[in-house]
Amino acid sequence: MGNAEFGQTARRILELKDVATAAYSGSQNGSSALRELLASIGIELKQCDGGTDDEWGPLLPPCSDRNGSCEQQDAPEPFSADPAPSGTHTGVAEMLLEYEQAAWEYHTKQAELLSRFEPPKGRLPLDYLFAPAANPNSYKPPIVPIDADDLIPTYRLVKERRRHNQTNRCIRIFISSTFKDMSAERELLVKQVIPELQQMANERGVTLSEVDLRWGITSEETNQGNTIKICLSEIDRCRPYFLCLLGERYGWHQTPGTPDLLLQKTFSRASFEFPWIDKFRDASVTELEVRHAALNNVPESDRMHALFYFRDQSYAAGRGTDFAAESSAAAARLGALKAEILQRQLHEKDYTTPLEAATLIKADLEALLNKEFPTSAAPPTALDSERAVHEALADGRTRSFIGADAAMQQLTLHTDCAFTSTADHPLPLLVTGDAGTGKTSLLANFASQFAATHEAQPVVAHFVGSSAASLEVPRTLLRIIEEIAELYGIQSEVPSGAAEIVTAFPRWLADAGQRSGLLLLIDGIDQFTDHASQELAWLPPQMPPCVQLVVSCRISSECAAVARARDWKEVHVEPLTSEDVAKLAVSVLGQYRKRLTDAQLQLLTHTRCCTVPLYLNTILNELRVFGEFEKVTRVLESCLRADTVSALLALILARVERDLGETDDPLIAGRTLCLICASRRGLTEDEIAGALGLSRALFAPPLHALLQAGLLLPPRAGDGLLCLARDAETREAVRARYLGDGIEQYREALARYFHRAPMPEHACEEVAYQYFAGHRITELAGLITDPAVFSVLASSQHRFDLLKYWKEAAVHERLDRMLLEAITKCPEKFTVTSCRKLLDGCRFLQDVAAYDAAERVCEMALGGVLNLGSSSELRLLSAECDDCLGNLFKLQGKFTEALHSFERAVATREVLLGPCSFVLAESLNNVANVYRKMGKYTEAEPRYLRACTLREMAHGKGHISVADSYDSIGSLYQDQCKNALAEQFFSDALATRQSLLGTRHPDVAMTLTHMASLYVDLSKYDTAETLLNRALEIYNTLFGACHPDVARTRNLLGGVCMERGQYAAAEEHYHAALAVRERILGPGHPVRITSACGT
Repeated sequence: MGNAEFGQTARRILELKDVATAAYSGSQNGSSALRELLASIGIELKQCDGGTDDEWGPLLPPCSDRNGSCEQQDAPEPFSADPAPSGTHTGVAEMLLEYEQAAWEYHTKQAELLSRFEPPKGRLPLDYLFAPAANPNSYKPPIVPIDADDLIPTYRLVKERRRHNQTNRCIRIFISSTFKDMSAERELLVKQVIPELQQMANERGVTLSEVDLRWGITSEETNQGNTIKICLSEIDRCRPYFLCLLGERYGWHQTPGTPDLLLQKTFSRASFEFPWIDKFRDASVTELEVRHAALNNVPESDRMHALFYFRDQSYAAGRGTDFAAESSAAAARLGALKAEILQRQLHEKDYTTPLEAATLIKADLEALLNKEFPTSAAPPTALDSERAVHEALADGRTRSFIGADAAMQQLTLHTDCAFTSTADHPLPLLVTGDAGTGKTSLLANFASQFAATHEAQPVVAHFVGSSAASLEVPRTLLRIIEEIAELYGIQSEVPSGAAEIVTAFPRWLADAGQRSGLLLLIDGIDQFTDHASQELAWLPPQMPPCVQLVVSCRISSECAAVARARDWKEVHVEPLTSEDVAKLAVSVLGQYRKRLTDAQLQLLTHTRCCTVPLYLNTILNELRVFGEFEKVTRVLESCLRADTVSALLALILARVERDLGETDDPLIAGRTLCLICASRRGLTEDEIAGALGLSRALFAPPLHALLQAGLLLPPRAGDGLLCLARDAETREAVRARYLGDGIEQYREALARYFHRAPMPEHACEEVAYQYFAGHRITELAGLITDPAVFSVLASSQHRFDLLKYWKEAAVHERLDRMLLEAITKCPEKFTVTSCRKLLDGCRFLQDVAAYDAAERVCEMALGGVLNLGSSSELRLLSAECDDCLGNLFKLQGKFTEALHSFERAVATREVLLGPCSFVLAESLNNVANVYRKMGKYTEAEPRYLRACTLREMAHGKGHISVADSYDSIGSLYQDQCKNALAEQFFSDALATRQSLLGTRHPDVAMTLTHMASLYVDLSKYDTAETLLNRALEIYNTLFGACHPDVARTRNLLGGVCMERGQYAAAEEHYHAALAVRERILGPGHPVRITSACGT
């Protein structure tokens, strides 16, 4: 049996456990699957004589005939099991374990025979796969059962889980009542109760909205006789949610003796779709709504969700005819309707005032939400919360999308070609347009359409500016990497440092491309706040196969110019046409059953600013919440006088202040917006109220007004943070209106509010940010060296912020000593969580080169883990600690200590995960790297080869991790002067990396320098110079001229020129390398001195 066949057989044997589990149940599917899987590796499962289909016969290994005479004398003997009872397969798992043990022994012997021969090109001796580092010659691998939960989840499973979580999570509440007498109740519902409930719903991932038809039916629709039809249709759309307020008025109905011709017309038009109303032609429209929602033959669930509230008749006394019954007959009809509601035992409560009604309704709807959408016990992860922000933004942009048809067609055509054509590396797509022209909406809708039509390819959409984390390149790339890891169940270690993330990003894209592919959309790449992000050095110039990148930016931005220079295809978003403006207005307002007149629509279509979707949507949102139809035209004309979105928002702010000035302090709304502008990434309702020194009751009206005006986004799912809507434009409006005296007072207010013990995670993040933004360095140093705060900020979610803070404060303080002293004084109360936090802190300290402190913290973490027990979870965590310690020792040149830690990690994982786990590959590589550093090549070689084989078995030869192994093995053989083997492995590494990462990735440049070094050893200087110049071009393009890799490559080029006698050229390269290293490291650094010696 060859190596590849053996590897396939071993992997198939491990798969038997899950099939055996299915067979245990006695299901025919499980039995058939087990038979097929056994047959695929040459094992025949025969039925016992006289047995039933549910009884199992002997298991036979690979044989030349069906009589059991095997060609291989060393093969395991056939073994059988007693037939299981009818209908069960209880002996199957035991047989599999027995056969698996024998198969391991047999195949290990075969591997030992194979290892005596020189493997062909691309093959490795398989004994390296099974021999552990400590004793390569005598090893019997343990049998490790594989649970179904351990299998790598596929993209489809993850997608189905996410889709399931989003199913039926939309609530639309139809509000039924007469209009004039219920105006106060409706105002409280729309402006206070619904916004509060939306906050509660949003925290659970539920979308909640109301349908209020006070002016949702235009005069044209009324005159055409469409009122009843529209009302009943909307009730159907809102099912099962229905809310009805009844006072003394019966509603629009026929008055005996004076027929209402329009109402007759309205009944006639509606009866075609709702024929049952013919029996109730004398009923009011309100009664029709009640019957259609809850009294007709409707499901019981609809009746359970119908909420009724009867107002006490005393409220109408002295309030005029608008509150009194239309007639005694109307009063009698209304009384009969109420009696029927009570008789049906529907949900009904009585109230006296509008405020009491609002309180009752809020309590009932909260109870409904708690019952149907209970809060989850497990809090969302940081990735879940961040994804929810982007999904919420995308969802809001896909509800009403008009225009950009040509751009959508171009995106669809180009992306389909990228996933179906034979092009190796599709170029990214660049979407450009002026600010507010709908680039975000275009990408959100394209992502939605693509996901609906391409089930095989996952989509990751990132909208820069939707959160604080989304504004930074490393955090954005980290989020994308984590999404890929979750979608495909990739268990590789996710990078943590900013430079490592940027370097690893193309690798993860390549990994996604090798699976089902990926559509990646990044909206607003010109909004990143990172230094030099506009140069796009963090983005690969081309994509791996089956990966399509779509980015957007303003047409005149620096990003756009760089993308054009890279020959990316550009798609331009044009402004809306007049027809598009009208369609969008109808669509947006139609969601709330509101409609403008033709004259009002003309005001929009004849205004140039309305061709910008952001401007138009802002106006439509302001109109949506306006309750008095008679004043809509005046409001619309006032809004259209603003010529920018910021000016329009200023008008809305003034309107909010006027509304609040009638009953509340209008300045609270402005202060709220200022606090959010000063915050790191938003604030919760309680945090704002606390910082302002207000009770939640006093703060509620301003908050609701801001939410209703669309100035704030609904609270985020998971953390409940309130953030600005239209972030850039709203900030500009807030700055102009409220921040004339600066923002410092609001920073101080937030720092003072949050800096109290104990400090939860958000408080740690917020106080550190306020100290940093306010240049309060002494307070910042003391805060981030507090062990509790440090453990929070050193986590992956906040480590990029901590790096900035550390760099700022380290100029003035010796932070590592301060932190170590503080940690030493802390009582040692270890838990798994605290040990993981210590490990995060160790990795951070390693990143900032505080090795002594990192070593001490890591030793504390390891000691804590060992003291907690010996469970599998704890032992694997101890392996992580050993890896971290090993890296620290290696960086300091303590190779013996590093080797001890790395080998302990290998041994732990091998025992717990088995010898075939690809997780071992990285651990084995760590050990091999140290042996190579120590010059112990014979110890390094088997570990490099075994790691390579594990990666080939797990991912196939074309995987990027296999290319890493090829590169390492090539370097090892070069050290041993096995130049022919080194050249072969370098060539394979280069071919794989170029295929997956493109020709301009730093990993490609690294392999080019390795090959060049080999050719220098072979005196092939022309080839070496060519490869080094190509590597230098890649480094210069990606990192700029002042980068360590540029200096290293220039130094190598200087050496090549020296060997060729080109001393002037050599001097030029050495001086260039020296200048870079002096600038980066300073004039006294040892590496700089090495460069100086070269000159």
